[in-house]
Amino acid sequence: MTFLATLACGRSEPRKAAKTTEQCFGTHQRTSAAAAEVFAQSNLQGGGDTWEAILNVVVRRYGTAGETWTKPSPMGFGAAVDIVYRGTPTWYALDAEGDGATFCAGDPGLFHDVSAEFERLNRDPAALDSMLDQAAEYELE
Repeated sequence: MTFLATLACGRSEPRKAAKTTEQCFGTHQRTSAAAAEVFAQSNLQGGGDTWEAILNVVVRRYGTAGETWTKPSPMGFGAAVDIVYRGTPTWYALDAEGDGATFCAGDPGLFHDVSAEFERLNRDPAALDSMLDQAAEYELE
């Protein structure tokens, strides 16, 4: 279990298995040429901070976000945030690092919805450009 979770999150060091069914994906080295062009036209680096700002908009479309945890994240990195997804309390975590961001969710449905939306935005320049308009300008880089 720990080995699979380590692979899924792209971490190179083992961690304790969490008590949830979290799943993770990273945007590292996955930005499409079309998305890179949108970022360039918007004078954005298109790295971790850019994707983190976009994914923050995406995840909040799927639920009502609560407070950021003051206790450690179940993933051992990033800041976990409470969210009510389809009527069920769960959490998500986002962590930006240089050229990409890592998104983790405690609910498999939330994970699927956000990762599918990342894939769609990554291949649809018009949708990505529209999403940038909804992201907080101070979060974009």
